[in-house]
Amino acid sequence: MHRASLQYLFTNIKDTHLTIGLDSIFSKIIFNCEIKLLKKAIIAIKDTFINNPILVACVMTNYLHKVLPPQYSHVNKVYCLLAATVFCALPLCSTEAAAENILKYSGTTNIHGDAKTWAAKDEYDGIDIRVTGVDPGYYTETTEALVLNNRSLNVKGKGKFVSIINTAQNERIDNNGGIYAKGGSTVNFTDVDSIYIAAIAGKEGGNDSTVISAKDPFMGDRTGHTNTINISGTVVQLIGSIDVFHSLGSLLNQNARHTVNAALSGSDSFWYGSTIGEDGKRTTVNLSLSDGATWIFNAGKSFLNDGGKIHNLKLDKGVVLFADAEVWETYRNTVIKGTDYVLANYRDPNQRYSRVEISNLTGPGGIFKIDLDWQSNNGERKYTEKSDFITIGTAEDGSRQIIEFDMGKAHLDEMKNGDKLYFASVGSGSTTFSTNVEGEVNRADELYRFGLHTQSEQDGADQPTYWFLTKSIGSANENVDFLNNAVLASFSLASDLDRFHERQGEARHEERGTNGLWARYRYSDIGRKHAFDMDKNMIQVGYNKEVSTADSHKIVSLAFDYTRADTDLFGVSGSGSSDRYGLNLYYTVLDESGSYADFNAKIGRLGSDYNLRNDSGQKIGGSLWQTFYGVSAELGWKFELNDFLFIEPQTQLQVIRIEGTRFETESGIKAQIADTNSIIGRVGFRAGSSFSFGSAERISTAYIYGDVLREFKGDHVFAARGHSTSVDFSYADKETWYDAGIGANLSLSSNTDLWLNAKYIFGGYFESSRQINAGVRFSF
Repeated sequence: MHRASLQYLFTNIKDTHLTIGLDSIFSKIIFNCEIKLLKKAIIAIKDTFINNPILVACVMTNYLHKVLPPQYSHVNKVYCLLAATVFCALPLCSTEAAAENILKYSGTTNIHGDAKTWAAKDEYDGIDIRVTGVDPGYYTETTEALVLNNRSLNVKGKGKFVSIINTAQNERIDNNGGIYAKGGSTVNFTDVDSIYIAAIAGKEGGNDSTVISAKDPFMGDRTGHTNTINISGTVVQLIGSIDVFHSLGSLLNQNARHTVNAALSGSDSFWYGSTIGEDGKRTTVNLSLSDGATWIFNAGKSFLNDGGKIHNLKLDKGVVLFADAEVWETYRNTVIKGTDYVLANYRDPNQRYSRVEISNLTGPGGIFKIDLDWQSNNGERKYTEKSDFITIGTAEDGSRQIIEFDMGKAHLDEMKNGDKLYFASVGSGSTTFSTNVEGEVNRADELYRFGLHTQSEQDGADQPTYWFLTKSIGSANENVDFLNNAVLASFSLASDLDRFHERQGEARHEERGTNGLWARYRYSDIGRKHAFDMDKNMIQVGYNKEVSTADSHKIVSLAFDYTRADTDLFGVSGSGSSDRYGLNLYYTVLDESGSYADFNAKIGRLGSDYNLRNDSGQKIGGSLWQTFYGVSAELGWKFELNDFLFIEPQTQLQVIRIEGTRFETESGIKAQIADTNSIIGRVGFRAGSSFSFGSAERISTAYIYGDVLREFKGDHVFAARGHSTSVDFSYADKETWYDAGIGANLSLSSNTDLWLNAKYIFGGYFESSRQINAGVRFSF
């Protein structure tokens, strides 16, 4: 078929919809495509006059007769009519499958950058177009997968789909395009099952790759048209920017409109791109995001890119994402369908996603995922290097927006009481903001909880409302409870009173000149209100040496004790364990009249290890060691009322000093505990009965006893420093408490004694406390 014949063909069919399609064919298959061209022409003619088969046959007859080369001029129209009838009946190969009613194409563009396909009909059940490259000889800077010129194209309803992918690669390409509606075209891809349109690659210097364009060529249009594209469906996925830029004609024609309406719903729906050429009046993108649908703008620097600006955005639980780390994670996980092209490789890694500007925000509200950083913002009412900002012109009254950010990157710990971290401004409308960190924040490396709250302020009635996150110091957290209560637990371990009858039983009844080994065990369950609950197990081993004189009975004792304690601190999750090692020197004077004096000097070490967590599950425990030493003096007088009954008043005074220490907790709190001094006085009695076992000469006793105890001095002080907060704590401890118990001393033989007593401790700061003491002595 000669060039003249083809040109004659186009001249005779220029008033039909064939022009676009056949023009594409003409540029590709001059002189070498008789059959292919013939098939395409037949399909186009059939689609154009689909409802009038007689007209199809007539047009086809005329077409066949006119396009025959001169050497076939003798063929008359009868034969052409017969051929046309046969062709019209044949099932021909096409990019449109008649049974499926789907517009299909997969291949390259022509040298002009347009895919070699066209929409011959107004409505399809599906579109499946994939552009993979350009033909040799390509000379322009853009490509388009589907171009409509003064056409209407519809894919509507359930069971329908749209898939348009343009990944053409060539060194000349500046940007690729998906669908392009111009010359007064209208596109409706609405209420379908799925829409996937992606356009990537190119240098993107002049413009972004565009997923949707509703506009006319700037210099190529002098009239000004209205082009509209409507997008909605169950799953809508758009990769590329949306271009509604004015043409010269639309600037002159005030009735011209370039509009894209895109409604995205569901967490599987997204748009990754920016608006291009919006003026908010006659060139507009109306974006609706609901139920988790996400928008990420293109932060690239093409000449026409508008970044994070959009005029009309409706949010109904939709997401605007510009937190850099999450944006890039999304890009790295996005692969263009049917390819191995990763979106991250087609985005500029040097650009930040810093700000979004929304002229008109409607809907009940949505989620903004952003970056906030106090170090960067430092109270500025704008976006800064690492802290994002949202600017809203008009917001719908009563709407509520949620700000989500990574608290670990925000350096909120460096904010002081009353500091303001700004993130948004609203020109008009009573929308409100809240963040994902509202309320108290508890950090393991701080001593106080922080109150984080979203608030707003306005400089004047006609000024924007600025929204910010502010910080206030709250209550002391578990670190303070830990330090305070651990000090009290150590105090309890060091300040146990050592009483004569609990240590030696009825030693006064031993014969003079006897020495002996002794051992005792003491169990204590001590509960201190709002401080700790401690189980203590103590073993003490000692040796008595008789040092009597003619006028008095004197005993010197040396003893070593070890205590193991398990402690639960009040207000803190977890437990602790402690070890106490003590060395004791005793000097006891026993008078024949029944009076006695018992003196004690002690020194030892306390070690505690706490495995604790705060209410956020973070570790806050630690280990500490302290040295203690002290003295006590006990006086008593045993009055024998008769051979069986006795009463023994007692008094005692103990002075203990616990040396301070410095240590660091697992969470980094640096603590210093000051030296602690304790003075405890006791006044009490024993009363009971004396008896002996059978013919045993030595006396045994059974008794009751009780005491009133007073702590005259028990001050303790500690200081601690967290990441941004510190505390100095002092406690003046003066309390009175009581104990009551029963006991027995059993002389089992002439040189063996066993004693046992138990008491209940109550009053003051004690609760649910008890102690059991048992000992044995061998004399020789």
